[in-house]
Amino acid sequence: THHLKLVSRRDYGQEVQAPTAILRFALPRVSLLDRLRGRGLKGFEAGDLLGKTKYAINGTPTDAVLLGVQQVMKDCRPDIVVSGINRGGNLGEDVTYSGTVAAAMEGTLLGIPSLAFSLVTPDGAKSHWKEAEESVINVMNQISSLKFPRGVLLNVNIPDCLASEVTGIESTRQGRRKIGCELLEGKDPRGKTYYWIGAQRDEDRSRPGTDLEAVNRNAISVTPLGLDLTHGPMLKALKGTLS
Repeated sequence: THHLKLVSRRDYGQEVQAPTAILRFALPRVSLLDRLRGRGLKGFEAGDLLGKTKYAINGTPTDAVLLGVQQVMKDCRPDIVVSGINRGGNLGEDVTYSGTVAAAMEGTLLGIPSLAFSLVTPDGAKSHWKEAEESVINVMNQISSLKFPRGVLLNVNIPDCLASEVTGIESTRQGRRKIGCELLEGKDPRGKTYYWIGAQRDEDRSRPGTDLEAVNRNAISVTPLGLDLTHGPMLKALKGTLS
């Protein structure tokens, strides 16, 4: 029997042990790397989760994956890297700010099939973690035989709703979603000016085939992302302009 070797990255302090879904999918054997902030850890420490090895570090998401692959599992290279489940969507341009996606990018750079999972939870709402776990398992099962091209990862966004309300799993492209268009100015107790980036977003939820439109219909969005961000037409124009 083939045992899946896996690195999983999540944020500490979420409402649920988010990697549980990954463990349920990957058992009987999983090596889990779990990112932990604010505990003053030096390097990484071992613990135990569901009878399987668990590690925590005080670094960034990409640090967690790098340590997991190059140190913790250096003699047993993982088959897959899974980042998440993040509380909050990583849709459209969010991917350029996202630590969750960055961790999957690190796995991709290391030549390992990698996925980023995010739960699109509205601000202040309670998350449907159990339903999200089932969605993760469904996606993992459906892509288990997929061959990942070099330099490509999967960014998965799960609608925060009941399982009965999920309309399906769809392949999508990046939509358009600029975050933080609103700047709020204020004064701190010492009279110094500060700026708070507001929650206002400029986004298009109606464009068919995009991650935003799919999640807006309660569909699970699966978007292939490439690490090469070079814009071909502009590169061609530059070659004809620069001397």
